[in-house]
Amino acid sequence: MSTHSYLIPTTLLLIILATIHTKEEMSTKIRPHPGNSTDSPSFLIAVHAGAGSYTRSQINFEKEALIKEGLLEALKAGFDVLKRNGSNVEAVREAIIKLEDNPLYNAGKGGKINQNFEVESDASIMDGSYLGVGGVAAIKHVKNPILAAEAVLKQTPHVLLVGDSADEFAKNKGLTVVPNNYFMTEERIKEWFEAKREDEDEAKIVKEKATKDKMGTIGSVALDTQGHLAAATSTGGITYKMPGRVGDSPIAGAGNYANDNTCAVSCTGAGEIMIRRVMAFDIHARMLYKGLSLKESSDEVINSVEKDTGGFIAIDKDGHVHMPYNSGGMARGYIRQDGKAFIYIFAEGEDLTPVEYDLSSK
Repeated sequence: MSTHSYLIPTTLLLIILATIHTKEEMSTKIRPHPGNSTDSPSFLIAVHAGAGSYTRSQINFEKEALIKEGLLEALKAGFDVLKRNGSNVEAVREAIIKLEDNPLYNAGKGGKINQNFEVESDASIMDGSYLGVGGVAAIKHVKNPILAAEAVLKQTPHVLLVGDSADEFAKNKGLTVVPNNYFMTEERIKEWFEAKREDEDEAKIVKEKATKDKMGTIGSVALDTQGHLAAATSTGGITYKMPGRVGDSPIAGAGNYANDNTCAVSCTGAGEIMIRRVMAFDIHARMLYKGLSLKESSDEVINSVEKDTGGFIAIDKDGHVHMPYNSGGMARGYIRQDGKAFIYIFAEGEDLTPVEYDLSSK
């Protein structure tokens, strides 16, 4: 056979190049929410505050209301950014800051305490427009870990900084640093003493502590008016974890993932399982390679892991949102472009407090 038979015909090569160019152009166009035109670009933001294997009886009306109030505040912060045509990354950052500053949640103030009686925080942020990633792990003094992650994203060539060096980097960038006891709350200290008294091996701590705590890891995903997706996640980890333990939250592809061609995802739950399964990336991959919808891909992934692993929130490039979990509940919510917000902790119909809120006039 002639060697010329192995060459790609010129016409075919031009068609391939044109197709690639067309796909690149499509990826930068504004992607409207279903039912909207490109004259009125869509935006959407969702948040979560952890998944756990608890029951309806463990969260009373007052506690549920407080949890939802914090989620609503975070949604409003992100919504305000998107409403003024702010960026995907700015929206998830502002939502996460609100949650990190709220002692109810396991991130920033209120983070879980390790065996050395210290709070070590992990966080990351990903920009789906160019697959930019920034993360920090096992930091002890940055008031808002998500800001340190953003600084890694925007001000370094790296994707992850850890430990004392990450704290020092953040301090040199002018971020607010605090003593470690700033992060501790009365509830977290009580949990620490309870865990210390329990006669458990480390494997059991990793498996059970990650899923039975009432509230956990926080996260946010957003679609901005330019059609760009972003994901962010922040956590204090597991009560009584080994010092230096790092979970899925600061690891792109495991704790979160964003790609403008498919979706943005933020996970919560058993971090070791999510790292092994590369859970956030798996949702993206099933959409990209199998041609599944966001819901189809998400449901396949959540149904493929053992019960009480946790859950995730996800938004696709067309503005669809899906928030599945396989634990007792997951604090989660989203707000649409019209200012209507929906916030849940348990399965639909099980919440004691309202699930629908209207921020359109606020």
